[in-house]
Amino acid sequence: MYKINGAQVVFNPSATVKQFSEHIWPIEARAAAKANNYYVCAINRVGKEYFHEAEIYAGPFFGSSYIAGPDGSRTPVRK
Repeated sequence: MYKINGAQVVFNPSATVKQFSEHIWPIEARAAAKANNYYVCAINRVGKEYFHEAEIYAGPFFGSSYIAGPDGSRTPVRK
C-alpha cells in the first residue's frame, strides 16, 4: 500500500527483544524492501524496560538498526 501511494522510503520502528526474534531481524526489512521496491529503515530500540504494574521485564532490546535497499542490500546505522 505504501508503494502504491508513492512511498520511496518506509520507516519500521521496532522493539525487538533479543531472545525472541534476533535471528529474523537481519532479513525482515530486506525482504520487505526487495518485495516492494523501496527503502526500509529498520529501527530497533536499545536498552531495558520494566513494566511496573505487572512486574514484567521486557528487554534487553538489542539495537542494530539498518537501512535495507530494494536491491537486497543492508547498511547498518551507527550511533
